[in-house]
Amino acid sequence: TRYAAAQTQMEHNREFTIRYQSKLLDEVRPKDLKVLWRGQEHEIESIEDVDGLRKEMLVVLKAVT
Repeated sequence: TRYAAAQTQMEHNREFTIRYQSKLLDEVRPKDLKVLWRGQEHEIESIEDVDGLRKEMLVVLKAVT
C-alpha cells in the first residue's frame, strides 16, 4: 500500500533542529553537500526556517544506501 511504502521510505530519514545558518539556504549551499552522521552518509532532503524568525532550521536527511 502507499502508506506502507511511505513509512518504509521515511525510516531512512533523519530530522535535526539546528541554529539558523544562512550559508545553508538553498541558493547558497553547494548542491552536492552531504552530511556524515554516525559514520553513514546522508543527502539533504530539505532545510527549512522553523518559525520564519531565523533562529532555528529543520534539516531533513536521507540515508545514502
